[in-house]
Amino acid sequence: MPEPCETPKNDIVHHDIQTQRRFDKRFLVWLSLPLIGCVLLGLYCCELNQQLYQHKNPFFDSLSYYESLFRVMTVSGSEGFPRGLDEGCFNYTTVCLPFIFAAALGDWVEPSRFVGIWIQVTYLALFQISLFYYLTRIKKLQPPTAALGCLIFLATACLFFSNGGISDFRMDLGLCLTYGITVCWYLSAMAKPNLSHFSLLGIAAAVCCLSRATAPIYLVASLAPLVFIELFPADKRKAKLIGLTVAAATTVALAGWFFVLNFDYLYYYYAVWNTDANAKIPWNEAFLHLKLT
Repeated sequence: MPEPCETPKNDIVHHDIQTQRRFDKRFLVWLSLPLIGCVLLGLYCCELNQQLYQHKNPFFDSLSYYESLFRVMTVSGSEGFPRGLDEGCFNYTTVCLPFIFAAALGDWVEPSRFVGIWIQVTYLALFQISLFYYLTRIKKLQPPTAALGCLIFLATACLFFSNGGISDFRMDLGLCLTYGITVCWYLSAMAKPNLSHFSLLGIAAAVCCLSRATAPIYLVASLAPLVFIELFPADKRKAKLIGLTVAAATTVALAGWFFVLNFDYLYYYYAVWNTDANAKIPWNEAFLHLKLT
């Protein structure tokens, strides 16, 4: 007995599934272009690092961060990952995430200046993935156009700075890139308020906070006004409020421990020892800092 033919509805469903699969393949193929660009940029910055230190002394900040990175890797390799994690995250530090990477790599990788470069390339790759997702899934750009938009960011001047770029190892670039990741997921969550987007927003914000202890200030100062504007209209207000609560709870759960356990040192570093914070300059001079933004 011949099998019954599929109904038109089943044909439509089958066609939609095939279309989605083709889109997913194109998504991955075109996403690979900016990711390959990140790898090539990392290799180029490794060469820049070697050339720089052939005729110049290390910058003080990067030398200090490298010393901490190598110490964490050495401790992790000789005494285990938990001991390396303790050395990196609870030993008078204002950053955490790079040292988590270092503790995880301690058993597998020899300490080298290249480790700091590839940590920053990892941040850059995550930013590229987040941006590509936003451009294709939220803004509905075609994957080739989105890939081109992502590749443009690989030509940003700050990535090539000898002092503070990828070839160096400073925390400011990591903060910049993880902040960008957070913004991408904030825009995605507000455009399509669902639990997945808000959870990823919370994870991205936690990564940003662990990349630099000053990150919560930047996130609140820049995103709080946007949140107020988004919540002013009644459209999807409840879903956005619930989602933002999930995002905030996720951020606190993943990053709050670092600020609680290091509160005394962070307060001393930023509020007591910090000469700029205690300069007590006149308001007319203080407002000149706005020109730097």
